[in-house]
Amino acid sequence: MVQIFFLDLHVLVDPSMSVKSAHDLADEVLERIKRELPDTKDVVVHVEPHT
Repeated sequence: MVQIFFLDLHVLVDPSMSVKSAHDLADEVLERIKRELPDTKDVVVHVEPHT
């Protein structure tokens, strides 16, 4: 059986983190999900400051 995943997630980051660092982290999360869940069709990662 083939499972297909569509993911939409929020990554909470330190509000003092630079935008570039936060987006780099989101890219790492995205790549790890794709690597560990190869049947993933689409992943949307939102970066938000954690207060």
